[in-house]
Amino acid sequence: MVDTVKPILPVDRNPPMISKALHQVPPLAANILNHLPQPAWACSADGVLVHANPTLLTAMGLNLAGCLSAGLSNLFDPRSRAQTMELLQHRLLTDQEFTLDCQMQVPPLVLGQPSLFRLRAWREAGVAGAPALWMMLAQDLRAEHPQSAAASANLALNQFSAVAAHDLQEPLRMINGFLMLLKRKHSADIPAQGLEYLAFAIDGADRMQVLLKRMFTYAHVASHHPQPTRTDAEQVLREVLTALQPQIEKSAAQITTAPLPVLLADREQLGLLLTQMLQNALTFVAAGRPAQVQLGITRNPELGWVISVHDNGIGIAAADQDRIFAPFQRLHARTEYPGTGLGLAICEAIVRGHGGRMWVESRGPDSGSTFFASLPVGPDPVT
Repeated sequence: MVDTVKPILPVDRNPPMISKALHQVPPLAANILNHLPQPAWACSADGVLVHANPTLLTAMGLNLAGCLSAGLSNLFDPRSRAQTMELLQHRLLTDQEFTLDCQMQVPPLVLGQPSLFRLRAWREAGVAGAPALWMMLAQDLRAEHPQSAAASANLALNQFSAVAAHDLQEPLRMINGFLMLLKRKHSADIPAQGLEYLAFAIDGADRMQVLLKRMFTYAHVASHHPQPTRTDAEQVLREVLTALQPQIEKSAAQITTAPLPVLLADREQLGLLLTQMLQNALTFVAAGRPAQVQLGITRNPELGWVISVHDNGIGIAAADQDRIFAPFQRLHARTEYPGTGLGLAICEAIVRGHGGRMWVESRGPDSGSTFFASLPVGPDPVT
């Protein structure tokens, strides 16, 4: 692994084709990559770097052989390399095309400013039956975003959180499993106070598992650029309501919905947004009062589509209406209302990623609330 920048060597605009194992870059794809003004490269699904274009070689200060020898991970900033590679390898194995924001190991435009890029990746068929390869183009975000240093640091933190939340789940499952095994096989040998302590430990492990899953969801949403497509929002809503049906029936809630149009949105994230907004309305209602929820949508000339969820819940004081969208901002004790304090933060991250905004209106405690989420219409007509 190479972490230092080598002297710039002469670069051939049409370097020879490189083949590793069965991987070969299709000539047309290689020619396109070589003439792109942005850094670009090709790699296999298992992360083997097999081709790099002259722009990338110049930015890295390497020749072709040195770049391929250093490997794919050497393209990324050492401070966030492990997190970037774990996210990248997952996408290579599961997606057909994707975008991913990351920090690359290229000289900064401004000293001390991280080099933030957006990767655009797509699959190309291999040569003569060889395995398919991934083509990647790196779009420089530094000139586009004056605050890229803060954005890059925030991106690295979100990526770290996603990896940490994911990796901590396995040891926690082991801890929980052995606690349950201890209770099942040796409860007769444990005194009453010990059983009480054991119950506290199991409950804590269960809550930590839920929290880690929510942290992973939040960090994943916050660090991944959405993939908007023309999405049948009405179909997505029906799937969400089906999944929420047990909670709706248990609480005797009534939910009314307006017909939803086709939206320009990431389908998976739209489903998560609707789920979180409805779950929030079902959760924060006074004890003994069945929830009454209305979901609607309007077209705003400035904001685009605005989804609204109105409830008859406990309401929100004016002083708290901004901070509830930040992670882990709970207004009530866990014994009063369950949750992790991440639901609305996940909603806000999804809406922000789509270029919209989220807000709430409430007259105060015990007056109900209406949550709004705007989604820009986008360049394509959506009806």
